[in-house]
Amino acid sequence: MEIKPVKLIQKVEPAEIPQARIDKNMPRSAVLPKPPSGKWQFSGGHIVLNGQDVGRLIEQTTGQPPAALSKLAGELEAFRNYYIRKNSKKRKRKAGDKVIVEELDPTGELGHLSALVEAYIAKIMRLLKRRYDETADGLSYCLDDDGQLLLNGMNVTAFIQMAERYPSDKARLFLQGLKTRLSVILSNKTRNPNYEKIYESTRRLFEQIDVELERIVEKERLIENT
Repeated sequence: MEIKPVKLIQKVEPAEIPQARIDKNMPRSAVLPKPPSGKWQFSGGHIVLNGQDVGRLIEQTTGQPPAALSKLAGELEAFRNYYIRKNSKKRKRKAGDKVIVEELDPTGELGHLSALVEAYIAKIMRLLKRRYDETADGLSYCLDDDGQLLLNGMNVTAFIQMAERYPSDKARLFLQGLKTRLSVILSNKTRNPNYEKIYESTRRLFEQIDVELERIVEKERLIENT
């Protein structure tokens, strides 16, 4: 199956920026999140990494391992958190026994950035699913240098985290497919010297997927009943 290039995002709708809730007994100065490596910029409605539009970078990763896409998605999330925390206007107000720190976005710039990041991550998730589907006839797995499970070259933990942040019907279907393949690993002991570690990692991921699937189903049920 041929992988078609990812189209660049032409228009995004503003999104709400995250708000930090801080207990009054905790230090008032929040630690600035660490930015991802490389030179990241947000200018003119575009996210740029090392002088290149991130939309084009996603397009160029079509021939690279899925791990590259998972890494880029994580970096996009890290850049958004860093940029919003650094550039938002802060306002504190009391709510009961807590002090709530609201991050304001008077110009709408941060909301545009947040929506653009979500759109790019959604495209990365679709591209990962397409890669995954293309390897439906084979099953390869190993642990990376950080001890995380790679299934057909895809970091399973990274995708579960993306599905948690952006739950959808497509994410649910993909998680169900992942669960089926993880069950194959759990039921077939191999001679791989790292099998015990692989087994434990796979078992934990299997349980995480169960929790996430229940959350997505519950969210869909609430939407249907509203």
